[in-house]
Amino acid sequence: MGPEDKQVQFMIVKATGDTLELVDPNEKRVLSYKRLFPDSTVRACTRDVVDTDLFGSWRVHYNTHDYEIVLGRDHSIGVFANMPNWREPGKGDVREQLWAGIWRTANGKLLTEMKTVPSFKGEAIEMRDRQWPIIGIETSRIAVRDGPVRYVVAAAELILPTQRRTEWTPQYGMSTYSNPSALKVEPTCLK
Repeated sequence: MGPEDKQVQFMIVKATGDTLELVDPNEKRVLSYKRLFPDSTVRACTRDVVDTDLFGSWRVHYNTHDYEIVLGRDHSIGVFANMPNWREPGKGDVREQLWAGIWRTANGKLLTEMKTVPSFKGEAIEMRDRQWPIIGIETSRIAVRDGPVRYVVAAAELILPTQRRTEWTPQYGMSTYSNPSALKVEPTCLK
């Protein structure tokens, strides 16, 4: 049994709105975790989503990772993450593009067609088409559904209709806290 197969059981000492305290059985001390962002309520859609609602950079915590999703005015999409710097470990994380592709909206959904951006020569390229029902929207936050799970995507940088984005170019080869139980939206924008 390798170290990655080891199971550790933590005892919960305290769990309140934004704080979780656990006892680490190996260190015999209390570990405290604070929610990055408070519980979120996002207004449900009251109109059809249009492309200009989505232009910009968005941050989301998805499947245990923090991502930045860039939705360009040219309908390009890039998905980025801060990754460990394997070449120079002492210099901290580096921002890497993981996915590139195109996006559009239709019937209250964000539709994406993406492929992975290889991190080394010969790496296999994975294709992925996704549909994200948009269930709530505000100026700086969007609520989307991924199967039964709801996520809040927060604006890192909005691109207004009169602005141009020039600092990001798609390369070839979704931190905001998400808590499905805390997200309160009614899916009224879905048809």
